Amino acid sequence: MNIYDQKKYMLVIKRDNKDYLPLEWNKTKYYNGENLNTLEGIDKFTSTLSAYELIDDVISKSLVSDSEKYRSFAIIFNEKGKTRELKEGVVFAGLSDVLIPDNIITFLTVNIDNKEFINTVTTLIKGKDQHSEEFKYILKNIDIFVKKGPKAVKVALDKFKELPYEERRSLSIQLNNRYIER
Repeated sequence: MNIYDQKKYMLVIKRDNKDYLPLEWNKTKYYNGENLNTLEGIDKFTSTLSAYELIDDVISKSLVSDSEKYRSFAIIFNEKGKTRELKEGVVFAGLSDVLIPDNIITFLTVNIDNKEFINTVTTLIKGKDQHSEEFKYILKNIDIFVKKGPKAVKVALDKFKELPYEERRSLSIQLNNRYIER
């Protein structure tokens, strides 16, 4: 079972620890029909603009008062009756390239001979669904594909695109934060 099944996500303003303000994002000028109950929909909504642009529009539309306590944006979801915050956070325009699967596949390909790196990537995959398990298997046995040549490596790593969106997103952001940002 996919660990992300049945999760309903919500983009919110974070006022303080565990203090979130949900808004009607569909009233902003940036809303373009995205499903804001899904992580993919939220990412499509936020990845083309900056946090400043979004908060400025929210204030100008009077969806929130300019005197409202505001700390940052967050994505929340309910899990086992508790409200949880997505640790990878919101993806705005400056980080949106990390969500392009081919960029991560290229990064994996460049680092394919680094065993420690490949082991780290494998441990970051949390999903228990078929695609996540297959991708972990590929990474654990990447030497087999390397011996068969670059085309085999490309075909194998393209399986990354079959991971559930939430898994791909989480892995991409974590890799960016650990390796690419440096």
